[in-house]
Amino acid sequence: MADNNKSENRKNKDKSMFTIYVAVIVSFIFAIFVSIASMAMFARENTKEIDTMLTYRIYDSIASSLNEPIIVAETMACNGFMVDFLNNEGKRTEQEAIDVMKDYLSSIKNGLEYDSAFLVSEKSHRYYTYEGLNKIIDPIHDGHDVWYTLFVNQN
Repeated sequence: MADNNKSENRKNKDKSMFTIYVAVIVSFIFAIFVSIASMAMFARENTKEIDTMLTYRIYDSIASSLNEPIIVAETMACNGFMVDFLNNEGKRTEQEAIDVMKDYLSSIKNGLEYDSAFLVSEKSHRYYTYEGLNKIIDPIHDGHDVWYTLFVNQN
């Protein structure tokens, strides 16, 4: 009988241990699913915030890339030297005009560390760059120059 009691105690102990193991495993699996669900929800919320921040960062980057050259172009348009040069361009020899514009545009390019600086005169249609005269714009006879007409017509 003592062996029988020991055997029954062992079976009861094994059953209770099995129940404990099952409870621990079920709890562990439940905890994993809750963690995964929480992290997924957290990731979705953070993704919206990160997307919003990234969108603003991209917008700021594009805006700053465009604003600086626009401000420089507006400054050039209001510059007394530039206005005087363009108003009196015809009074200079072509080489004088090229040399003056080359120096001016080189100083803008180098001073602001730009890749390029250019100007197109409305009167003479000369396309000046920091290297000198690039070409005479002729949208009627040169298909590559149609950009100039499109640009001017947009005010």
